[in-house]
Amino acid sequence: MLILFFSISFTTALIFLIYPLLKRYFLDYPVNRSSHSIPTPKGGGIVFALIGIISAFFFKNKLIMICLPLAIVGLFDDKYNLQRRIRFLAQFIISVLILKESSLFTVVLNLFNGETFLIILFTIIALLGIVAFINFTNFLDGLDGLLCGCMIIAFSVQSYFISPSLLPLIGALIAFLPWNWSPAKLFMGDSGSIFLGATYIAYALNAYTLEHFFGLILIVTPLWADAFFCVIRRFIDKQDIFTPHKLHLFQRLNQSGLPHKKVSTIYIFATVFISVVLVSLNTFYALIASLLVIGLGIYLDKFVAVRFSKAL
Repeated sequence: MLILFFSISFTTALIFLIYPLLKRYFLDYPVNRSSHSIPTPKGGGIVFALIGIISAFFFKNKLIMICLPLAIVGLFDDKYNLQRRIRFLAQFIISVLILKESSLFTVVLNLFNGETFLIILFTIIALLGIVAFINFTNFLDGLDGLLCGCMIIAFSVQSYFISPSLLPLIGALIAFLPWNWSPAKLFMGDSGSIFLGATYIAYALNAYTLEHFFGLILIVTPLWADAFFCVIRRFIDKQDIFTPHKLHLFQRLNQSGLPHKKVSTIYIFATVFISVVLVSLNTFYALIASLLVIGLGIYLDKFVAVRFSKAL
């Protein structure tokens, strides 16, 4: 608990220190797909990386350090809007390093008994999955407090199951949430969202068993399910899935009139629900809870949110 308290205090001090710089050099001006209406500083997620460095030094854990370059790339993207291929190249390289450090990946490869084709195929699928997860996490950083609130819960479960080395990052997220809660005074930006996505999947891939891994993926169902089904629907509609848009469920819920706070609270409580089921029961029941959350999403999509075809 002392580590958590230190992290919250230090992160708060860091935010106060860098906020004037972000407000001057990283101001995010609203565009037609923005959920905010006034210019707001972004790039605040860089504090997660700074706290992560301290955590890596204190706990001697390489995973956060491996993901750190994505925070730097994200910060440059927040400032200069990097080309898509540069972002994907950085994500792919880090994904390779994440997979290289994954104890669980090694266990799975041993199951193929040296079958080269299966090993190559599974490796490619795993790399694509990591890159997709990183981007899905980034996609959901579009409403005040949504991603930050969900990741506090998700990383807390990871800390319980895998390693207390995540406690400093959890403290940083807790300190950041009041700044990011509606009406947001600070956005984490890509420097925060892609770093969080990479860190989460890196730790998940070092779960002790496959069951724990799937459980950790299930608890972030509100994040990846929204992004995944949105990509599929856009692909079916023959849209360019790489272009920015406002078609995610959380965006369409907001367009329907639900304020940021309510939409974010729905996603956070859905994450809490699956997490409690996983921790108190097991992965099978977490799967049922995840399906219930997806069912809730379908209901909200059909009866509450602005229709997919009519979203702004």
